[in-house]
Amino acid sequence: MRQLTYVSYIKIWAMIIVVFYHCLCGYSNIWGEEYSWQTVPTWYHLSHILVYFHIPIFTLMSAYLYGHLSCSGRYQSSCSFICKKTKRLLIPYIVWGLLICIIQKWDLTYLLCGISHLWYLFFLFEAFIIFHFINKIPHWSKYILLISLYSACCIINYYNPTPFMGIGYFVRYMPYFIIGYYIYFILERDIIKKKVASYTAIACSLLFALEYVLDNNKFILAGLSLLLIICITILSKQNETQLVGRKRILKLDKYAMGIYIIHHIIILETNSSTLGQQSMEHYILYPIVLFIMSLGISWFITYILQKSKLGNIIIGS
Repeated sequence: MRQLTYVSYIKIWAMIIVVFYHCLCGYSNIWGEEYSWQTVPTWYHLSHILVYFHIPIFTLMSAYLYGHLSCSGRYQSSCSFICKKTKRLLIPYIVWGLLICIIQKWDLTYLLCGISHLWYLFFLFEAFIIFHFINKIPHWSKYILLISLYSACCIINYYNPTPFMGIGYFVRYMPYFIIGYYIYFILERDIIKKKVASYTAIACSLLFALEYVLDNNKFILAGLSLLLIICITILSKQNETQLVGRKRILKLDKYAMGIYIIHHIIILETNSSTLGQQSMEHYILYPIVLFIMSLGISWFITYILQKSKLGNIIIGS
């Protein structure tokens, strides 16, 4: 089966954005006043821009890759599919979620809502399972069911916002998952020219910057960022043969899940430490050092864990 190196490139960049974003959150109000110790305009605006790209990229690429693997016949067996996603997403979510409950004193009930940054694993598990079974329904019935389910979640979230089962995250990010799946089949036909994708990417970047400065409409920004991500995917696919370090990139991609799981814990524990709190006033140097440290340590821990069967299960490899 052909490996999509360009998808690995995009996922790695998304992971770097995620880690850096989490290092900046304390210098903006994006997590709320409780977790904001100082507002630095540069970090404030950068974190509010990155939020339109990091998780959307991961979600889009996860569904995109799911489309590719589905075409290869990898997911014919629903039982096998559920087992793989349970091992890959649900078990790490429960294991690390329990650890967070212990060291950060969260209530165990948060495991049913999407605890801390691990909400994303919970959301992905839901998205994969729901979409997999709905996609097996023939003809237009599956689209009607998918729209009905999503609409019901939107209504529940609007009239009675609840963190239970991560409904809010499902409403926010499921559209990216659905789009990512169908984008794979569109791009496989190679109907979009390189120049069109390039010019569209430039236009989206400029319009995004203008919209952020002048109006800051969240829906318009989300639409422009989505279009930009799709253009980047098209250009990466068309230039895949020119990507350097293929083997190195594929190796790094293996550690992406582990880095995502571990880095946030390291960041929060560092921020709550005496040394971390004393260093926060250095608002330029501290987030950069924190980024390098959390990325390096989380990679090293993932590397060690992947050397054993139990470690691979814990880390979702």
